[in-house]
Amino acid sequence: TGWTIDTEGPNHYTKGFRGNGKVPEVNWYPASERLKGVVIEAIQKMPAKGGTNWYPPLKMAFSMSPQPNIVYLLSDGEPTDADYVLEKMEEFNPEGVPIDTIAFELPGTPAGQLLMIAEETGGKFSMIYKGKRLVGGSAEDMTSSDYD
Repeated sequence: TGWTIDTEGPNHYTKGFRGNGKVPEVNWYPASERLKGVVIEAIQKMPAKGGTNWYPPLKMAFSMSPQPNIVYLLSDGEPTDADYVLEKMEEFNPEGVPIDTIAFELPGTPAGQLLMIAEETGGKFSMIYKGKRLVGGSAEDMTSSDYD
C-alpha cells in the first residue's frame, strides 16, 4: 500500500509533512490498463468539494526517484496554499520540470493560480468547464476574477 494524503501517522500532512517533516516515499507504478482503470474509478467517486491543498502532492511528486519529467496538477477547488506553492516552486522543483495544470469546473482566481503555475514551469494550462475542455485563450479567459 502506498502513502496517501489521508495516511495517518507522523508524516500526515497536518502533522508536519507540509515540507517540515520527511516526505513519504512514493513508488512508481506502470501505467497498465488495469491501474488506469482503478485510478479513473477512484477519481470518478471523489466528490468535487474545494478546499484543495496543492503543496503536499507536488512535494511528493518532486521527491520521487527518479524524478518525473512532467507533473499533472488537477484541482476542483480554491487552494489553501497557492501562494506558498508559487513561493516555494524553485525550492521543490529546481530542475524546472513542467507542471501541466487542469482546472476542473473552477473559473476565476483559483484557475488563474493554476495558470501561473503552468506558465512558471513551462507547463500547459487547460480547463474543464461545463463538461467541455478549454485550452489556450478560451481557457485563459476563464481565469478572470470576474468569475469569482
